[in-house]
Amino acid sequence: MMPQTASKVLGRKRMPDRPMSRKLDAEERSMICILREKLEDDCITDDERTALAILAAIDKMDDSPCEDPNKGLELRRVKDLPTANEADRSTEEMFDLDRDGNVIARSIGGQSANRESENPRKKTKKLKKPKKDEPQHSFSLLAPPRNRQKTAAELTDTGDALNYDSLFEDRLVPPVPPRHPPLSKQRVGYAPTPVFEITSKEEATSAALQKFAETSPFALFRNLASVMEMDLSVFHLDTFVVDHADHPIEIREQLRLSPDENTDRFGKATWECDSEKSDSTVIKYFTGAFDENFQEAIQRVLGMPTEIEKDDTPSLKKLKTEWKRLSYGDQKAHLKKIKFGTNLDLSNPPHNPKLFKEQHDQLSKLPPFCRIKDDVDLLSLIDHDILGMNTAQCYIKVPANRTPAHIENNAVASVNINIGPGDCEWFGVDYKYYGVVEKMLRKQGIDFLSGSWWPNAEQLLEMGVPVFRFTQREGELVWVGQGCIHWVQALGYCNNVAWNLIPNTHAQLSLAAHQYEINKLKGYQSVVPLHNLFWDIAKKQRVTDEKVQIHSLVKGMLIRSLANVRMIAQWAEKKKGWAITEREREKGEPAYYCVKCQVEIFNIFFCKEEKQTEEGIRLSSMVKEEEVEDNEEEMDEDDGKVYAVYCYDCTRSSGCKKFYAMQEAPLSELEQILDNFKLQIESRDSLSVAPKACNVR
Repeated sequence: MMPQTASKVLGRKRMPDRPMSRKLDAEERSMICILREKLEDDCITDDERTALAILAAIDKMDDSPCEDPNKGLELRRVKDLPTANEADRSTEEMFDLDRDGNVIARSIGGQSANRESENPRKKTKKLKKPKKDEPQHSFSLLAPPRNRQKTAAELTDTGDALNYDSLFEDRLVPPVPPRHPPLSKQRVGYAPTPVFEITSKEEATSAALQKFAETSPFALFRNLASVMEMDLSVFHLDTFVVDHADHPIEIREQLRLSPDENTDRFGKATWECDSEKSDSTVIKYFTGAFDENFQEAIQRVLGMPTEIEKDDTPSLKKLKTEWKRLSYGDQKAHLKKIKFGTNLDLSNPPHNPKLFKEQHDQLSKLPPFCRIKDDVDLLSLIDHDILGMNTAQCYIKVPANRTPAHIENNAVASVNINIGPGDCEWFGVDYKYYGVVEKMLRKQGIDFLSGSWWPNAEQLLEMGVPVFRFTQREGELVWVGQGCIHWVQALGYCNNVAWNLIPNTHAQLSLAAHQYEINKLKGYQSVVPLHNLFWDIAKKQRVTDEKVQIHSLVKGMLIRSLANVRMIAQWAEKKKGWAITEREREKGEPAYYCVKCQVEIFNIFFCKEEKQTEEGIRLSSMVKEEEVEDNEEEMDEDDGKVYAVYCYDCTRSSGCKKFYAMQEAPLSELEQILDNFKLQIESRDSLSVAPKACNVR
């Protein structure tokens, strides 16, 4: 139902002699762009034509000076930027490191890395040490080594594979949030956001610019799309409506609120963000919720108050009040709901590899460090699509649409381009304040990882937590650094396209591994299969002497992983008497996660037929199956059934009844990968020139 216009409420006729003198807001500026495109395409209605005339007249009458695009910006010199070979100390500031600079977990006998965390001893009282003939119940990629094994042979020579205690600490303090700087007792101001004016392709592809982005929580790049000669029109809504009308899209129903507030549906202030999910298609969203929202905005413009009377009479005051109510909703009476078209996936399926070729061609023009699936992005090593991470997704926004606060999966980096025409307002907090934010959320009963929440920026500033806040305009690219907590609100009608990256840096990999362990503790699935990724790095990456810390980190992960796989294999064969069946992993086959605890499973897993399972492994993807202990029936070839996948610990705790043990790669193959993963000696390249930078407040 369309809202009443201010003219109808006051019983006045339309059209006025002169629109009320004021500035256009961000929503109205985006409406002008959309209406002008409709006018050019000759598909504009009479009401829309009138609304365009009103908005254009207001814009023309506005004689106030144009807003300075560099207002509040502080220029920096290029020499102040970190050089490409300067070490990143961010991990060192937040975590305890081993002698190779890698993040490590603490054993029960050690001390917690975060002084403000809960007492780790209190949590570990419930942990029971596994029996002598059982592997450790919870495997950690960060377990500190007792010895310094370097080869598969040295690992094998340790003797009994089940004697994990001789290799690594097996009873660890649960992972904790990073250390944060001392909090100010007084309110702090907004943190400055680095903004770069890109003027050439040389600047866009410079090593110094890449290094700056990889070590910053936020960076905003202006003119990057135009400098790289990108055609962003292929991401416009009308393009998707014409070419991909039936493509699926996720819908989020939200309350229309200003960026500085968040309430529940009863108007009570809270951090919990109301965002109900449903599914639709591009054409249904465009002709339904999106068009309804736009037409309501048109009616608000048609009902806009005017300067018919020179004096500020009660009638004009009433008009102004009514216009404000129509624009932002009467918060006391009713909170208006709006719909957000999100997660329109731009991946090319195997049966149609050119489905989004136009969009991919434009994204391929970006500099390598922010390009999707580039060689410098470790996500490119994963041979299956992880929707929204190593595939781009588009977001179709109406004013006040929100992306609630979150960190990217596994605390990796991300890139976001505003296609326009409207603006987006961004907020962010550095990952080092993760623990402070999580504590504030716990007091409200909200889960940091799985909850939907919109922080109160003012409350964070009062707590001494610096908050980034800036506006992203049409054509601008936002780099979200590793682990940065961020939330975004649309100020006008706009499309955004975004994806994730894993920069090939030691700090990013260390942070991802630490967040991976936090996710396991919280029972939250790590969308990036990091365990598998470390083996992909060893198989596919050439690590040079410039990346000596990465080599040390990955090598340590491989040794821990191989030791764990050996222990599980020995437990299944010797303790349970099961035959482990080998199966070949198909190209593009996704990683598997335990159906019970959501932990990633690497190489050896256990299958069990379950009627209610929708996700799992199908028999058709297995090689010859063999019956194992306690299973009286043989598995019929390609019976169409789906078998739930369990990790070792959930298999053990489930009683080990009617499970099939599967192995994807023989231990000898993993041992060979480990031994072949050696540091390559290579000369270092010189740095190129970086562009000028400024800070937006």
